Amino acid sequence: MLLRSISNMSAPKAILVGCFSMIALGACQTPPQPVHKGDAVEGRQVVERLCADCHAIDPGAVSPNRAAPPFSEVLARYGATALAEDLDKAVPVSHLRMPTFYLGDGNAADIVAYLKSLGAKAGPN
Repeated sequence: MLLRSISNMSAPKAILVGCFSMIALGACQTPPQPVHKGDAVEGRQVVERLCADCHAIDPGAVSPNRAAPPFSEVLARYGATALAEDLDKAVPVSHLRMPTFYLGDGNAADIVAYLKSLGAKAGPN
């Protein structure tokens, strides 16, 4: 029925109806969610809670667990993108003795933002 109505319209009216239809359909779509870039302050809170028992989380500090690298060296060893992806997937990172845990949404990016704030050299991404 609608196609027959459009075909009986003049060309300018048909174009106008088509444009309004496309605008209406576009308005129905959900906009893409922004990618969480990470928050260094949040990351610091997460590493204090989950990581500080084994890792040195401050620059120049020595890790309580000798097998756990200081956070000032982690990005140079691992790479920001790979680390964030593995933490998001709860993959044991770098060493087998690391506990398995679920960080929650966005916390991997927060941790990486904190590591970057330490001034560590980023490894391969």
